[in-house]
Amino acid sequence: MALGNARLFAPPDPQAKYCAHIDGSESALCVVLLQAPDTVEKVLVIFSGILHNAETQYPAYNRY
Repeated sequence: MALGNARLFAPPDPQAKYCAHIDGSESALCVVLLQAPDTVEKVLVIFSGILHNAETQYPAYNRY
């Protein structure tokens, strides 16, 4: 799924806190936005994308 083309998996609860899990590699990155109003986390949105050649030239701490 490309960045900007993410899909909504569960409707957000405006009263609950949000949590983001972020992961990246030399060539791609992914972000998962979650909420856990109860004891079970529910996935709201997943964003992922492949880095372009120019973006892979930066150190990992400057990519995201």
